Amino acid sequence: MNRLGVLGHPVEHSRSPELHFHFAGQFGLSIDYQKLEVLPGTFSEVANRLIKDGWRGCNVTVPYKFDAHDICTARSENAQATGVVNTLSFEPGGVITGHNTDGPGLINDMVHHLDWRLREARILVLGAGGATQGILGALLEAKPSAVHVWNRTHERAVVLSQRQTDDRLEARSTSELEAQYDIIIHASAAGLSGQRVDVPPRVIGSLTCAYDLSYSQEKTPFLRWASSLGAAATADGLGMLIEQAALAFEVWFGQQPSTLALRRAEGLEARA
Repeated sequence: MNRLGVLGHPVEHSRSPELHFHFAGQFGLSIDYQKLEVLPGTFSEVANRLIKDGWRGCNVTVPYKFDAHDICTARSENAQATGVVNTLSFEPGGVITGHNTDGPGLINDMVHHLDWRLREARILVLGAGGATQGILGALLEAKPSAVHVWNRTHERAVVLSQRQTDDRLEARSTSELEAQYDIIIHASAAGLSGQRVDVPPRVIGSLTCAYDLSYSQEKTPFLRWASSLGAAATADGLGMLIEQAALAFEVWFGQQPSTLALRRAEGLEARA
């Protein structure tokens, strides 16, 4: 039996178990995938217990992606570059390898499923926390013309933008935000509590595509706001969740599952 799980706080809302059971079924694999609520200050202890108990690996969600990065004895190139880890693989000899599938999962969703054009796009990312840190590298690899990062505390956006030596990446204050971005990504922690950040309406235009890393059965406050201002298209983070999960499954089993059936079941192709 392949023992897997998702570690977070809170974690009860996670849909990761159903995704991975679906993927395992595609290959006839038997898995035991659990949700593990990890109390603050105990992440390393919990991870070490899972290794001792013979687990194959785990997904990591808020707020432990930095902790996951720190406990790794080896990291993928993507995890090394971003400084955050959302997938851990427990390997022989006590090796803990960290991966970040969030960025590639987001790009798969936006480019290959939603058919949004990122090449030469002007992108605005709202928020400067771990979620943004995990996707910036993948966004830059998609060859946009510019990526601007806004945060309520501007200094945090400045520090984050300085992690990358790329002239296309800039921290922007509210007064410096441009009008009618091609792509806007809501990555602020406000989304986790059902809120949106307060940025000027001018950032939305009739050709803007708005993406919220959070997801829910109803449109998130950010997506409702973008739609009210005439955004061309909106999408929440469920598609990203599915795509990053498929990449994590490939890390553990060396086989990349199809996400199409899950996406159709969630109505994602229709919303695209």
